[in-house]
Amino acid sequence: MNTKRKIQELASAVIARKILKTSHRSESSSSEISSDSDEEFNEEKSKKTRSFITLSNFYSDMDFKSHFRISRSTLEIILKRILPHYKPVYASKGRNRIPCRTAILFSIWIIANCESFRGVSDRFGLERGHGHRIFIYICQLFDSKLKEECIQWPRGQVIEEKVAEFDQIRVNGIHGVVGCIDGTHIRISAPSRGDNSYYNRKGFHSVLLQVVCDARKKFLDVFCGWPGSSNDARMWANSPLAKYLGNEPCPLPENYHLLGDSAYPLETYLLCPYKDNGHLSQKQKLFNKKLCSTRVIIEQAIGLLKGRWRRLQNLDIKQVRKAKYYILFACILHNIAIEYNDFIECEFNQQIDQPLEQFFHETPRNTRLVAAQRKREAIMNLL
Repeated sequence: MNTKRKIQELASAVIARKILKTSHRSESSSSEISSDSDEEFNEEKSKKTRSFITLSNFYSDMDFKSHFRISRSTLEIILKRILPHYKPVYASKGRNRIPCRTAILFSIWIIANCESFRGVSDRFGLERGHGHRIFIYICQLFDSKLKEECIQWPRGQVIEEKVAEFDQIRVNGIHGVVGCIDGTHIRISAPSRGDNSYYNRKGFHSVLLQVVCDARKKFLDVFCGWPGSSNDARMWANSPLAKYLGNEPCPLPENYHLLGDSAYPLETYLLCPYKDNGHLSQKQKLFNKKLCSTRVIIEQAIGLLKGRWRRLQNLDIKQVRKAKYYILFACILHNIAIEYNDFIECEFNQQIDQPLEQFFHETPRNTRLVAAQRKREAIMNLL
């Protein structure tokens, strides 16, 4: 009986060994098929990317600019600036790396249009998740390497140049204007965690963008990311620029200043209109008119920003903290385009945000406010 049992055990072992070998062969064969399939998939994606990039080369200058919102010459300038800092990005592990030109064109297309990530990624031969990763990488690269170079607060002789530019466009306007300041809402999707602080008084979710521009509509300072329920004055008070200008002595020369609307506090370096209580003098009305006619430049700049980089009209993102990357990327591109006189006709009309009435700057609270009121009155009397 023992001998018979041993024979049966040996036979079972032989059969098991044969089954195992067959299984290994099958797995080897399927892995080879899978490997071949992956290679074919990568090749197809690579071909698709190359074909679209090649096709874009045949766009007319007008078509190229209508899609990418910048001219070819501006694109080459951007590539020249960013290429030394660019590290090749891989679409995913084991796949082809993405050239700098492709990554930049992809990212510019994303910010210039309201097309979905899925659609743009497919156009460039990328998967949706990989496309999003590449876009955020490019945004962060621009923020870390180009922001300080492209968005600069004027100092020294440059301040005089900014004032001269405003004097040229408003001959009989308020003298000494370095820049104009305003805030705007960037619409976003409702945060997944139901954070009501992003729900603004206009009835939608947003993050705030505060910008200062010069007479050419080029941004001198950008501060963004605050929840939409905040007001302009609060955001301004917490911005690095407000803290910088609030130093003693003020970094701006005595006769120079920014122009803001009634949402901002009156300062010696920030002029605001007189509050219209129905009893303004003719001189005060004239001052308000001159201030508003000059300050309209910031509204035009914001309209140009949203009109050229159309994704800012509605950021459909899940992570609110990443909104600032989109906004800063668009602002840097905006400045580069203006720097090289790359203009565009935009269909977007910036709606003027009527500021909430602020009363704190109408009642003297300290010597600095009194000095600001005297300065405003002196300028009013010169008009």
